[in-house]
Amino acid sequence: MSEFLEILTHGRRLQGAVKDLSVEELTSVQEKLNNIIEKKKKKKKKK
Repeated sequence: MSEFLEILTHGRRLQGAVKDLSVEELTSVQEKLNNIIEKKKKKKKKK
């Protein structure tokens, strides 16, 4: 697993990695992740 994925999937490591981000920046990241998740869900339903 890449270091990025290890950080992304581990709660405490993720929290440490984003501790300097503002609420606005975190919200932007959240929106982008939500978009990716929705696209994957739609793609999965088509199969």
